[in-house]
Amino acid sequence: MNLYADLESCCLKSATQRVAGYLLKIAGEDLRGDKPREVLLPVSKSVVASSLDLTPETFSRELHRLSTRKLISVKHKNILISDVSGLQMLAE
Repeated sequence: MNLYADLESCCLKSATQRVAGYLLKIAGEDLRGDKPREVLLPVSKSVVASSLDLTPETFSRELHRLSTRKLISVKHKNILISDVSGLQMLAE
């Protein structure tokens, strides 16, 4: 089932949806309300980009777009999800 979900995400979702979904996935299950949640990328940004079928540049641009929209803030591999519900809406 995971392989099917990964294939569907790669082929049918936009870069923004894939990045938002990934951040929510690594944030875990405890995303109640809009309580900010800090996550640490488990690997380098280039490896994350590759796993999302994105170039590292596209991944960085998407992080910047999400940051500009005040949904997240990025500091190296630390990402603060400041608007959980907004990110969830983008991931759908």
